[in-house]
Amino acid sequence: MKLRKTCFLALCLIFLPALSLFAQLGRYPRVHKDRTVTFELSAPGARSVSVLGEWSTQPTPLVRQPGGLWKVTLGPLPPEIYAYHFLVDGLSITDPYNFWLQQSSIWGNSSLLDVPGAQPAAYEAQGNPHGAVTRRWYYSKILGRFQPVEIYTPPDYFHNRLVRYPVLYLLHGYGDHEIGWTEVGRANYIADNLIAQGRARPMIIVMPLGQTLPDPAHGLPTAAWMRQNLVQFSREFRKDLIPWVQAHYRTRTAVRERAIAGLSMGGGQALAIGMKYRRLFGYVAGFSAYLPGSGARSMAAHPRRLGSNLRLLWLSVGRHDSLLPSDRALYQKLRAAGLHHLHWEVSWGHHQWAVWRLYLSQMLPLLFH
Repeated sequence: MKLRKTCFLALCLIFLPALSLFAQLGRYPRVHKDRTVTFELSAPGARSVSVLGEWSTQPTPLVRQPGGLWKVTLGPLPPEIYAYHFLVDGLSITDPYNFWLQQSSIWGNSSLLDVPGAQPAAYEAQGNPHGAVTRRWYYSKILGRFQPVEIYTPPDYFHNRLVRYPVLYLLHGYGDHEIGWTEVGRANYIADNLIAQGRARPMIIVMPLGQTLPDPAHGLPTAAWMRQNLVQFSREFRKDLIPWVQAHYRTRTAVRERAIAGLSMGGGQALAIGMKYRRLFGYVAGFSAYLPGSGARSMAAHPRRLGSNLRLLWLSVGRHDSLLPSDRALYQKLRAAGLHHLHWEVSWGHHQWAVWRLYLSQMLPLLFH
């Protein structure tokens, strides 16, 4: 008994520092029942501290407390997932108490805040069966290196081993990574909930790294970088990724059982690949799609060549998004050409994840029927 007690005390001494650190990381931001949110930051030497989030275009100052703490409570905020960061004497930093990040190699990282509503949102984990998200690596012969990819498999994938599933290839935006659609977009929870409700078919979702070139840090114009990246990504996507997925997962390979969608840069990639290689995809979607150069003109040049394979072409963008004019121009050209199965939606919002989560939840029920 004495030995058991001694071992218990030793374990406590080992794990207490780790538990204390975990508790500290989880202290702030603190979301209250009325949806007000308290932020706190320790910055004894700072002259000014403020917080800037997607809920406002202007930063909110924090008030200095005894001991060098800075604190503020704001809101109430509408239910949503928000990106935010602190400004400490003008320097932008993530929240050191919050390990949930929106990562970007171009725009920098932001901290994330979830303000829940009275009812669970479409992107929240709910009390239904959940699929698995697996991080994998495949070898790209085109690039001569291994590439990361995240794979969502539906809840019954490992139970029904004789069943094959349709596939959605879901692409991220400029400066983001393959983890963006699960970490911030919550694509896995959106799919879980829709499948459980019977509104979407069980499907595999493939989320690859859509950036095949190094970051444009050597003066290469963004539009030129986008075009070159699109050409290279398109080749390795078709030659390496799709065959690897089909070899390692129980997929359906008919055109009507394969979809491609993406946001921003990934939306442009999805439209370019899906509309050019019409024997690969029956469903194509661009959320706030960035179309480099003359992308809209080239995509709309021969719409009838898409043929009967195309079951859905989805274009959507926020009404305050700077890409609205170019996306609307593409839609108008495709509509004027008499393209069938064309969906166009302009919603509230800017170029932001809140809009893209909405579009994904609206689009998934339309796939593979």
